[in-house]
Amino acid sequence: MTQQTYDFSIFAEHFQFYVQDKNTEEDLSIYWDEDSRQALVSFLNEIVGIATVRSMEVPVSLKILEDEPKQEHLDDWDHVVQGSVSIPSGKLLITGPVSGDDEALNIDVVPGTYGLRAYYGSLDEVDSEGFEGDDFYQISMWKTDEPPAPEVLKRWLPPATEDLIEG
Repeated sequence: MTQQTYDFSIFAEHFQFYVQDKNTEEDLSIYWDEDSRQALVSFLNEIVGIATVRSMEVPVSLKILEDEPKQEHLDDWDHVVQGSVSIPSGKLLITGPVSGDDEALNIDVVPGTYGLRAYYGSLDEVDSEGFEGDDFYQISMWKTDEPPAPEVLKRWLPPATEDLIEG
């Protein structure tokens, strides 16, 4: 099913990185409302912010798929969110909020709208200072004429939140 896979590390400045059209003029820095913070993702038209649990280099796998993933088993993931992103220029950029183009992953794709699913793994495997950890992130994208609405498919609750809910 996978057309292309890219495995890389990115500096998740301010606990986030972006999946976007290279030419977008949208600014995500002011759009992290409470729902976005809870979902660990913020969707605009041409840019998606992916929240991380560390403000450090984090491993990311990008998969450009032929079709939307169906009947997935999400047991191996802590958190999964889906939505869409428009890449009208055909230039996909994955970058940190203040990284330069030379530090970003640049990929040519077919211009259009893509479904996007963000997967978060080993989120509880990060030290209390947020420096060391085994967290990892996967982004799957597929070209679509019917973009999925933003939705949390599986929700992770940070350990402190779980304690409050259970207590």
